[in-house]
Amino acid sequence: MSLSELISEISSLTVSGKRTQVVVSETRAAIEKRLGAARVQVVLQAGGRTAVSETPEDESKKKGAPSFLFSNAIRVRGSEYGWLQVDLEQPKDSAHLLLSTLETISRLLALRAERVSIHEENQRLHANAAAIRSAIAASKIVSRAAGVVAAIRHVPFEQALVWIQDEAVRSKRPVADIAERVLLYQENRERLAVPGVPAA
Repeated sequence: MSLSELISEISSLTVSGKRTQVVVSETRAAIEKRLGAARVQVVLQAGGRTAVSETPEDESKKKGAPSFLFSNAIRVRGSEYGWLQVDLEQPKDSAHLLLSTLETISRLLALRAERVSIHEENQRLHANAAAIRSAIAASKIVSRAAGVVAAIRHVPFEQALVWIQDEAVRSKRPVADIAERVLLYQENRERLAVPGVPAA
């Protein structure tokens, strides 16, 4: 496998739907296999979780001292997502090609971590937006119901809101449920009203 094939394989891994821990483990294995690395350590933080994969201690001890050492932060656009360390005893390729290849792999891993982090932040923002929309809808319902209570009981709007809240506490139900019941009551009352006869 050539260095470009190694980059291609890791590029495919980083855009795959595989879990980050699997991507990190398979990246380490591919680097070990292609470069004959004595030791490889990959640490990748993505979406609040850290994935780690490194050459088992007993395997790395069998090898001699490295003649080529690559240790680099995995970062992109000013954000750091972990690091990549590769120890080689007898590199088959030139130091320049190895550096270029491993820097490219670091960047691919960083882009993967960035995508995962952005995706999870997007999901969190969508959940927050849905909660806000729900709260606004509930607030509108409560406000309409307070208007109905104020009209029926001939009390100020604020007092009608307090009545709805007190009724929710008394019945151990959410305020929005009480408000919906008030609106349903008003709707039924209007539907059953006889034309020309004032409502009680």
